[in-house]
Amino acid sequence: MTTAPKTIEADGQTYVACRGLVRLTPNGRGWPGGSETFQVTFTDARGRSRTLRGVRRVTIDVPKTVPAPMPLTPRFTTSEGKQDVESDFSDV
Repeated sequence: MTTAPKTIEADGQTYVACRGLVRLTPNGRGWPGGSETFQVTFTDARGRSRTLRGVRRVTIDVPKTVPAPMPLTPRFTTSEGKQDVESDFSDV
């Protein structure tokens, strides 16, 4: 299982899982020469649950993300010298 968004290529067709979990279940036979197939379940862009059965070849890719660099020395105080977040950890 993995979470969306993901691009799914199943037997040469491309699908996009937009929300929720992507579930990949093997349905094959475990002996030599048996045909291994998969079932892929996901939610599409319209919010409909989709199930692909009998898939022989599947690839699930994570879309590229936008880099969000963090400062090398993060500041935890405001320009007035106060802490950005005050907590006594009683609410955790």
